[in-house]
Amino acid sequence: MFGTPPLVDCVAAGPGAYLPELTPLAKTISTRLFTCATDLEIFPPSPTGAFRAEHEATPTWAHAEPAAYSAGPRRGGRRAAPYISTRVWQTIPERVRVKSKFPSNQWDDRLDGVHAAVGRADSLLGAPSLHAPPLVGRDAELRSVDRFLDRTAAHDRGGSVVMAGAPGSGKTRLLEEIGRRAQPFFTVLRCSGTPAERTIPFAGLHQLLFPLRHHLDRLPGTQVALLNGVFGLSEPPRGRLSAPCAALALLVLAAERSPLLLLVDDAHRLDEASLDALAFVSRRLRNLPVAMMFATREHEPRSPHLHGLPEARLEPLSPTDTRLLIARVTAAAPRNAPVPCGGVPPRPRPPFHDRPWIDRIAQESAGNPLIAIELAAALGAGGRDDASEIPPSPRLRATFGDLLSELPEPTRWLLLIAAANDKDDLGTTLSAASTLGLGTGELAPAERSMLATVDGDELSFQPPFLRTVVYRNATVAERKTAHGALAEATAASPHRRVHHLASAAHEPDEAVAQQISEGAGHARQVDGMVSALHVVERAATLSRDPATRSRFLIDAASCAWQAGLPLRARALERQIAHPAGDPRLLATARLLRGTIAHAEAAAGTGAGHRVLLASALETARAEPVLSARLLLTAARTALDAGHRGHLAEIGGRLLDLALDAGHPAKRFGAALRRIADRDLRHAGDVDAMAAGLLRLTATGEPVAWPAMPPHVPTMGAGARDAFAQTVRELRAQGATGTLPLAAVPLIALDHLAGRWDEAAALGAEVLALAEQTGQRAMTARVRVMLALAAAARDPGGCRDLVEGALRSSASGHDRAAHAMAHWALGRSALSARDPSAAIPHYARITSPDDGAHHYLTAFLACPDLVECHVMAGQLTEARALLESAEEWRLDDSAPHLLGPMLRARSLVASRAEEAERLLDEAILRSRECPFERGRAELQLGKLLRRQRRIKDARRHLHAAVAAFTALRAEPWLDQASAELRAAGYARPSTGEGLPGAATRLTPQELRIARFASEGLTNPEIALRLSISSSTVRYHLSKIFQKLDITSRRQLLRSNLVLVE
Repeated sequence: MFGTPPLVDCVAAGPGAYLPELTPLAKTISTRLFTCATDLEIFPPSPTGAFRAEHEATPTWAHAEPAAYSAGPRRGGRRAAPYISTRVWQTIPERVRVKSKFPSNQWDDRLDGVHAAVGRADSLLGAPSLHAPPLVGRDAELRSVDRFLDRTAAHDRGGSVVMAGAPGSGKTRLLEEIGRRAQPFFTVLRCSGTPAERTIPFAGLHQLLFPLRHHLDRLPGTQVALLNGVFGLSEPPRGRLSAPCAALALLVLAAERSPLLLLVDDAHRLDEASLDALAFVSRRLRNLPVAMMFATREHEPRSPHLHGLPEARLEPLSPTDTRLLIARVTAAAPRNAPVPCGGVPPRPRPPFHDRPWIDRIAQESAGNPLIAIELAAALGAGGRDDASEIPPSPRLRATFGDLLSELPEPTRWLLLIAAANDKDDLGTTLSAASTLGLGTGELAPAERSMLATVDGDELSFQPPFLRTVVYRNATVAERKTAHGALAEATAASPHRRVHHLASAAHEPDEAVAQQISEGAGHARQVDGMVSALHVVERAATLSRDPATRSRFLIDAASCAWQAGLPLRARALERQIAHPAGDPRLLATARLLRGTIAHAEAAAGTGAGHRVLLASALETARAEPVLSARLLLTAARTALDAGHRGHLAEIGGRLLDLALDAGHPAKRFGAALRRIADRDLRHAGDVDAMAAGLLRLTATGEPVAWPAMPPHVPTMGAGARDAFAQTVRELRAQGATGTLPLAAVPLIALDHLAGRWDEAAALGAEVLALAEQTGQRAMTARVRVMLALAAAARDPGGCRDLVEGALRSSASGHDRAAHAMAHWALGRSALSARDPSAAIPHYARITSPDDGAHHYLTAFLACPDLVECHVMAGQLTEARALLESAEEWRLDDSAPHLLGPMLRARSLVASRAEEAERLLDEAILRSRECPFERGRAELQLGKLLRRQRRIKDARRHLHAAVAAFTALRAEPWLDQASAELRAAGYARPSTGEGLPGAATRLTPQELRIARFASEGLTNPEIALRLSISSSTVRYHLSKIFQKLDITSRRQLLRSNLVLVE
């Protein structure tokens, strides 16, 4: 195959047999080809001599890079060898024509070792890499290349272009895709520069031209000798012009059979002789069917050989394309599995749609595909919470480490100080650098290579993840030196100085640890929860005292969980030693574990409130504030489980604490006892209590768990404003783990106030955060509250949300979520005027023996269930339900609770005057609740229309239409609009295909005809329209007369287009 027995024999015998007799280039080829030939199954040609021209022109397995072998098709799950022509097969010695001892489905791993030994794993010398990352956002570039290649193939008008891009911008991957697309029409030749061969003359030219060696017999003897020198078979050419001319002659001959596409990757790493020859060739392709593309790094000192050639810059990906790339990578990355460097793992997993997670990677990568792929693959494999915590992969280190190593040492030190700086301010970096004897001028090389940019007083890395690469590439001693210099430069900012002191400390020191921990609160308020985490975590490592270290670890785990880093929080929690003999420390640890267990719906959470109660009792006298926090967490668990007895006990414990009489915790205890006793009065006091507890969250201990009160039904507008302020503060602090605890009550209060769109937006944000941090209980609660709004808007979306909520929650200790889920399903059926489907869902909430029973939710859903019973004609059940609801005590301080109950009573009122009075009062009480007010207006409009008080009915129906339109509650809007039409306000529009007789139907007749055409029976139609069956029969007789039909069957077959 190779034409000279020594090289063939060398390949067959092994890499060490004839190496002393070969040139350096031949030694490299021999080593590589031997490894590839023994790893690859080489099969003889098929009996029919099936052979593809491109394999003869470019023998796949003969390339000097093993990535070429990915071209073979698969046979029964095993990768077959490439096709080999008969002529090529006959040139292979018998001892090489053997099957590999390695099974063909294992050679991927063997080639990975070859890649590691010989150079880049993503070389262009073969087909695209086995785990090629997806190509995203390069459509415009591919279209331009397609036009360029079309011109080359169709008109024999070749040319060359230099594609410049930043490291990791996807130059190699783009060239792979270009080669793949051109393969059916072009003979594709590839070469790639590598540092290992930069000093070997003609190494790159050898890679490119070796597949064309079978054309040598058509060249003059002089040029054959020159090219044999290029191929390492004789002395290399000496004249500068001789080798380029011989290469051009060979390409001209090869182009006679098919157009050529030459792809030169990493041209800045090619040896000087090859680059000289290729540049010579690139300027002489105007009238040849040969296209050449160079890929090189931008901002590199441009080789004079490439000056004057057309250049195209490969821009960073847009934010949208970056997110799409990340989503595609994470959709293929298995969790908790090793990820191959430089590609997408082969085993798929369910798509991962975590928007904040994806946004974080997109921000760190700044449109750099390599960084985005590596971070997405690492985070998708699990074990990390945040992109900034991931150490650079070997591929990133190799790519960007080379750039850093080329910088002067003073510049690398200045970049390390900038990377260690907790802010991007240039002044602090230069001030710290001056203590090490570095000046502003040391930054110039980094600016020229575009690794760092200065904008005003801000120094930033390009891309941002380069900061992590710079920091991680430094030694521990170098990092501590940089932090020590920064600690001196930030002496005027105590919270920043604390951070750098923590990182600069060399050994445990209690005094330094205490000093560091004292700055955690300021760090949280100024720089956010993550900064406080770093401070207290470092303080824990510097402390030798077990109790002090446990306290620091508890604070660090608390910060980690509040910052939305659950994996980090669990790792820190496991390091906490059991603090025997210290009740306060033990109680704090239990508070941490109890809150995390509750939010994550962990097993045993239902009984966890007992542990919290015990800890609260132990610390009540010495630490009443800590005891209050424990009791608040226990109250949240008891409310979710619906345990009245536990609520009463927790409320009593809160009242017994040695706190001021007006302390919010004691007032909350009184509210809990009232709720346990079915007393929902004094709602204004509950609002003030909630606002007070939330203020303690902002002004309390720096890293302790916030005193976050749970949502109770008596909360109103005052509590909503307090929760909204808390959510804003938690966002500013980066407390993404705590945010759902405050946002869940806010979503409920927004829903009550008719801010459904705001609730949906906040719910989407919180849902993503809760899923990201593993807070299953919060995920379930958000979904059921969104489902309650969707029940009045989109029944299909409601069911999807409920199913997701039920998967996230656990029925034993989270009865509230299950009860609200069935409330949403019942309301969805009620919106569709289907009481028979709604009643079973409500029955599960009200039945004490059912797993979805919750005594508080049962009362809140009572008005809906009463309406269902009335619609179904079950007045006895409706009255009995209202009588049981009389056990609950209400007053004017909670009008949002009073209004629905008044509307429910109007449905069973014995006299129309009493029903009208109750509905008028319900409308007045529900003025802050648009949905409930709209329902009361609709009910009153129906009542007045039946009494023939059309003008008054229209006024209330118009108000109902306005309320439901603002809420986009389509099913309820349809009901109100139909009632308006029935009151004669609007006439149906005439639609195409409507028979002329149908235009004479009244609005009520059109509605009845539509229901009848859908197959509903008379009682079902009467139920939907709140009229009697005899009225339905009367209207149907009129419809049959006007449409000239005699039966319901004719109506079903008429395909009547009924337009409301």
